[in-house]
Amino acid sequence: MVLALSTSVFGKPLPVEDDNLDIDPPKITKGKKTTAAPAADTGEPPIALEARKFFKQKQYSKVINSLWPKAAELPAKSLVLLAQAYAEEKKWSDVMKVCELGLARFPSNSDLLTLRAMALIETNQERLASEDLKSALVANPKNEKAYQLTANMYEKRKNMYELRLIYQDMIDHIGPKPAYFAALCKINTMDGVNDAAQQSCAEALKRNPKDIESTVNLAQIHKQIGQTEEAEKILRKVSSANPKSEVAQESMGRFLEDKKNYMESIPFYEKCLVANPVSETCLMGSINSNVQIQKFEEAEKKIKLLCKQNRKFSVEARKAAATARSFKNFVWEKNFTRLGEQCSL
Repeated sequence: MVLALSTSVFGKPLPVEDDNLDIDPPKITKGKKTTAAPAADTGEPPIALEARKFFKQKQYSKVINSLWPKAAELPAKSLVLLAQAYAEEKKWSDVMKVCELGLARFPSNSDLLTLRAMALIETNQERLASEDLKSALVANPKNEKAYQLTANMYEKRKNMYELRLIYQDMIDHIGPKPAYFAALCKINTMDGVNDAAQQSCAEALKRNPKDIESTVNLAQIHKQIGQTEEAEKILRKVSSANPKSEVAQESMGRFLEDKKNYMESIPFYEKCLVANPVSETCLMGSINSNVQIQKFEEAEKKIKLLCKQNRKFSVEARKAAATARSFKNFVWEKNFTRLGEQCSL
């Protein structure tokens, strides 16, 4: 079961294609006297409003060329726009420079802290990013992007406890969005916290009855607590109603495969592969199911498809060889062994 939480984000005019320019923050000059930029965020100047039009048109270099020379004079929201334009071009060092310039004047700006955190994550500085994200959420507890970046880091670390708390905070501070309950449904199901999972999945489905993944997770909960008949009933219903859904077909196929009902699992895996021809889980499920009923030629085709994706799948050929040997089919044992050797090259 994949945790998807579900998941998508920004002097002289400087030639934006050059990532190695030494960019010094501009200053406001009045006659011969240099003054600090005003710290009050009172709205956006016309140049920033024009830059917003460029941003909507995905003309990020025009945004940068328009705003960078005036960066010291810009209000916070315009600096956020400039940092977003650099982020869209994946110029992370420039994102950080703009954010640092802005945070010197607007130290509690949640959006600038979040954008700097994004740049730090992209440059493998997650510890510093975590600090910025905490500050961003203190400044604005409704900052969804900051929550999402934090959740991504916890997901990467497989820290389900903290991930669960993040989505609960999103519900508490931003509101009871269906996606947040769906995320909790997945997290709790994967973590085997069945009571909490049942509650969060029910909340997700109450808000979005067509949520396929939450329906599948609800079935998984029933399976985990020993209610296999109810789990199968749910999976048959959702797979029948969503024949083009990779998630629905894979889940029904896997359920039947686990019951050793290989003949019936194969059609569901095939439908899954129609939805996504490169689905690793459905290819592996199809291989095992076909091998178990000695449809070796079909299994061989699927192994070859997996091997094209990654050499690590040579293990599937070795497993197929072992199963063929258990059936005393030494010809196919040899074929699968050879295929595994070829796959690992």
